[in-house]
Amino acid sequence: MLVAVAIALTLMVPIQATDSSAQQLLSRSRHMIAGGEPEKALELLLAHVEKVPTDKNAVLLIGESYYALKEFAKAVEFFERGLVDNGAQRQRAFNLGRSYELLGRFVEAESVFIPMMQAESIKLSSKGHFGMGLVFDAKSEGDNALRLYTKALELDANNHRAMYKIAQRYLKDGKPAEALAHCERILELRPLHHGAAYNMSLAYRRLGKTEEAVKAHQRWRTIKKGKERLSSLGGQLRQSPTNLKIVEAIADTHFELRQWKDAFEWFQRYLKARPGDARLLMKTGDTLRAAGQDQLASGVYRELVNRRPPVEAAVAPLIEVLGRLGQTEEIQQLRKQFPKAAPAPTSQPKAKPKPGD
Repeated sequence: MLVAVAIALTLMVPIQATDSSAQQLLSRSRHMIAGGEPEKALELLLAHVEKVPTDKNAVLLIGESYYALKEFAKAVEFFERGLVDNGAQRQRAFNLGRSYELLGRFVEAESVFIPMMQAESIKLSSKGHFGMGLVFDAKSEGDNALRLYTKALELDANNHRAMYKIAQRYLKDGKPAEALAHCERILELRPLHHGAAYNMSLAYRRLGKTEEAVKAHQRWRTIKKGKERLSSLGGQLRQSPTNLKIVEAIADTHFELRQWKDAFEWFQRYLKARPGDARLLMKTGDTLRAAGQDQLASGVYRELVNRRPPVEAAVAPLIEVLGRLGQTEEIQQLRKQFPKAAPAPTSQPKAKPKPGD
C-alpha cells in the first residue's frame, strides 16, 4: 500500500507546532504508521487534534493513518482538510490522488496527478505520471497506463514503482525475460521489495529455470518474514524502548535481510547503552565485513583480539579481512600468537599418492 510514499508527504512539511511534546507526538505517530501501527497513531493524533485543531501536520498524519488502514474516504477528508490554502503542498500529495483513484473518483485523482506531472521537479513529475498510470489501470486502459509508467521511468530511472508495474505487464504479456530484468533492477534499488522477489520467481519459472525460481521464491519468503518480524519488533520496542534484547533482535533481523547499514546502526544503538560488549562488537565486525568495509571491520576485530584476555573468536575473521587488505605481516604474527584460533593458510592440495607408493 505504498507505505513509504505515505510517509513522504508529511516529511516534506515543516512541523508547525512549536510545543516540543507536540513535535514528539507527531514524530512518534510517523514511526507508528511506518512501522505498521496506524491504529495507535490514529488514536494519538485524533486526541491531539481535538485539543489543537489548527495543527495541519497532525491532520495530514491522520489522513496518512486512514490511508494505511485503507479507509480512503476518511483519508481524503483529512488530506483535503490539512491541505486547505496550500496549493504547492497539494501538488506533492500523492496519497490524496491515490485515495481518490482507489475510490473510483478518477476526475479528482486526475486533478492531483496532472499538476504533479507538470512539476519542474523531475522526480515529482515522474511520480505524477505513475499516479496517472494507476488511474488508467483502474479504468482498464492498460495500454495508456503502460505508456505513462514508461514515461515515469524515463523521467526517473530509479522509480521502482513504475518498474514494478511494467514488470507485471511484461509477465501478463508473456515476456518473462523483460520482467526478470526489471525485477532484478527493483531489488537492487529496494532489496526488501517482496513483490519483485515473487515476480522474479514467476519469471524464472516461465523461463524454465527451476533452480533459480526456487531460490527467488525462498528470497521472497525470507523478505516477507523479515519485514513482518521487524514490524512486530518495532511495536515491542515502542512499548519497551530500553529493552536491549529487542534492539539486538532488530539488528539481527536486518543482518539476516542483508541490510548492512541498518544492522550496523542498530548494533551501535545497543553498544551505546553497553559500550565494549564483546559479543555485540563481534556482530558489528561481522556486519562491516559482510558490507565489504574491511578496513573498519579489521579495527573492530583487532580491538577484540588485543583485549586481555583476547577474544579468540575474532582472530579468524580478522585474518580474513587482513588477507584482502594485503596485511601479510600482521597475519603471520596472528598465526604465531593464536595457532589454534587462526585458520590454516590456504595452499594447493597435495597430489594423491599413486598405488604402490
